[in-house]
Amino acid sequence: MKIGINGSFARKRDAGMGQVTINFLKTLGKMADPEDDFFVYLEEDLDFNLPKNFNKKIIKPFYRRDDLIRKIYWEKFLMPMEARRDKCEVFFSPYQSSTVFKKIPHLMLVHDTIVKIFPWYINNFRKRAYYKKVDQAIKRVDKIMTISNHSRLDVVRLYKKKSKQIIKNYIDCDEIFKKKLTDGEVEKVLKKFQLESKQYIFYVGGFDVRKNVNGLIQAYGILWGKFKNKKDCPDLVLAGKFNSQLVPLVTDIEAEINEACYKFGISKNKFKSLGFVEQVELPALYRGAKFFCYPSLYEGFGLPVLEAFNCECPVVTSENSSLKEIANKKNAFIFDLDSDQGLAEKMLECLRDEKSRGQKIKQAKIDAKKFSWENFTKKTLEELRELRK
Repeated sequence: MKIGINGSFARKRDAGMGQVTINFLKTLGKMADPEDDFFVYLEEDLDFNLPKNFNKKIIKPFYRRDDLIRKIYWEKFLMPMEARRDKCEVFFSPYQSSTVFKKIPHLMLVHDTIVKIFPWYINNFRKRAYYKKVDQAIKRVDKIMTISNHSRLDVVRLYKKKSKQIIKNYIDCDEIFKKKLTDGEVEKVLKKFQLESKQYIFYVGGFDVRKNVNGLIQAYGILWGKFKNKKDCPDLVLAGKFNSQLVPLVTDIEAEINEACYKFGISKNKFKSLGFVEQVELPALYRGAKFFCYPSLYEGFGLPVLEAFNCECPVVTSENSSLKEIANKKNAFIFDLDSDQGLAEKMLECLRDEKSRGQKIKQAKIDAKKFSWENFTKKTLEELRELRK
């Protein structure tokens, strides 16, 4: 069988869709039938090797700027043209794209429906043009996979698709989060960021309003007030990239911190913003944290929670959207999403209840094993073979 794969996001290793693309390709390379031919369409070369029956096709548009115009051109015209030339019998898109095929059966992985649930994310003409084409592609694609059951139900509801056309296929986190680190390896990273082990609460992710980082900062202020000896209250460490494309939908972290310092009387040095952190350094930051807090309002999957589980880092989060498919009261400290006070109370419980913290870490490590790239890849191949029939 000739199988085409959209590998565009492989060039963006630190993005969730990039991690899915890379880990799928790596696992596929180990599991693939040597009788099959794979055509991987890329915008940049991979930094890892694939077997001989994988044909890497690097397609570089004349339009150099990496924006939505280039994205539409690549997904709608350049890549489909190459797939037709290569006579692909089926095609897999590991993210929701604008690609439409007339004759090649197409399987698409839809991560989430964020722009349908929060339409204010589409705040300019280019986004409207691109996501209109993505919507059209999702409606026309032969079969859809989603990375959680919650996203599957959202697709059924928002795109009026028949449930039998959509299947759930859980992803996993990168292998880097599953490797044991020595104390020295952890300390080296913490020293770089001027952090002390188990003396900070950790958050990593986006800063758009959906991530609810403003709620986390307010809850931290409430938590601060519960300590008589303020030195006993861990710092709040925020890591993530400020995405200017989402302005005005990005939380102004500096303003939120200043407000919390004034409102609760917190010393500003209790907050530490690390900015963008390379993925290779994240496992040490999880392992060095007292706990990881993820107060997001909506997730298609919730990859950072699974990363924390694998790093044996206690988690404080809520059971909203797809997060309930990963986190529950047995493996995490669950708070009521509507209450900053409730979040602060769970943070305090996590800090003070050592026995519960240990039990949840143990259960989280067990639960994390139900997610695997081998299972994801095997199911994807099965669906592609079904499409060919």
